[in-house]
Amino acid sequence: MTSGQTGPSDADLVREALAGDRESLAELLRRHWDTAVFLAARVLGSAELARDAAQEAAIAPALAQITDIPEVKPVTTTDAAEWIDATVAEIRRSQGEDPWQRTHIMMLQERGGERRLPMWIGPAEATALALILEAVEAPRPSTYKLAISLVEAVGARIEEVRITRLLDMVFYACVIVPGPGGPREVDARPSDAVILALATGVPIRVDGKLFDRMATAEHLKDSEPYPVATADIAAETQQRLRDQLRLREQESSQS
Repeated sequence: MTSGQTGPSDADLVREALAGDRESLAELLRRHWDTAVFLAARVLGSAELARDAAQEAAIAPALAQITDIPEVKPVTTTDAAEWIDATVAEIRRSQGEDPWQRTHIMMLQERGGERRLPMWIGPAEATALALILEAVEAPRPSTYKLAISLVEAVGARIEEVRITRLLDMVFYACVIVPGPGGPREVDARPSDAVILALATGVPIRVDGKLFDRMATAEHLKDSEPYPVATADIAAETQQRLRDQLRLREQESSQS
């Protein structure tokens, strides 16, 4: 336990977490999150990949403790909505040396049409989308592959994803999963939902009113300061992974 820190010691928290206490696990993660990300960044050479690695390490024990999974909601978004099939036209990123200052945009486009729908997303999600779109295989299974495997492990499947609404400039989405009582919807961020759709090959559907509302010249102009394209993002990530593998091989040969 660090100087000045009150409460149970780390050793006590570890014992309680291993016994199934979720609050102890959460407290351990809060105490040591920055250290875990820092150490992962030293190994991986990327702050973005480090956060992903730390998140995956945190998710694994948490998933093992989940026993009270709430029932997802019946599908209600079909009411009063005209669903438009969409595809990911491109992922773009702003310039800048500092990865923490870069911003990313996901551009959806209606199939067989010209309307586009820009959405601002996080760097980890943008990287995952770029790798999928450019068919770049990651060396380890991603969090999204884990989610898909968990769905399939219980005999279910993802049927489609929907971008459902826009509220206070925040987009909302859901993932549709068939069930014994009919299709159910699971709330999701649009970027996560779209990644699942691309990874499984299921349709991406958007409420047509969102295209009408957002696919204007003014909103599309907002995407112009994002010159780094999908292929560049994927290539940068692939090169970073190669460099990390080369560094590990060098360290292994020297040890």
